Amino acid sequence: MSDAVIERPLEQVIEEAEPFLELDNWETGESYELIEGELVPRARTDNEHGVIAARITYMLKQYSFQVSRVARVSESSSAFYTRRDDLTVRKPDVSLTFYTDAIPRNRDSEFYMRVPPDLIVEVISPGNSADEMDGKVQEWFAFGVRMVWLVFPVTRNVYVFPDKRHAEIVFGDENLIVGSVLPGFESAIRAFFED
Repeated sequence: MSDAVIERPLEQVIEEAEPFLELDNWETGESYELIEGELVPRARTDNEHGVIAARITYMLKQYSFQVSRVARVSESSSAFYTRRDDLTVRKPDVSLTFYTDAIPRNRDSEFYMRVPPDLIVEVISPGNSADEMDGKVQEWFAFGVRMVWLVFPVTRNVYVFPDKRHAEIVFGDENLIVGSVLPGFESAIRAFFED
């Protein structure tokens, strides 16, 4: 990821924290996250990245229908205030949040941005560094996320983090089974990468 930071007055950043998603440029592929009050460009992605994220989003939504558990499944246009303030807003590639009594349906976007998802999926891009992704995993768990998947398109495997200290590597010819967060969910990893 580029170290370039777009510097703006803090008051302006705070005032614009919610609508900052509008800064994404779909024509050029530029996308931003708000990190400690500064707009930081996200690593560049390619078409394969988007296709993989869309496939996983679809699979997770299908899963929620199959188990009759209604969930909010979103792709990278959704964002979360990960540090309990308005100064850090992260945009995962995919997120899943189960609706509960504490997390009802039909709330405004601002409400969901402050609720930790049950699952975060990050599709690794060539511009992502190991340190950056480790930091994101730690930040997601500190926010209250229950599980994180790091999906590696080049090696076609997935690192499944059930907590911030442990990861299981699931390879392309193996099945991903994550009963603790997604009871009954099972998918061959290769399904993430193949049409």
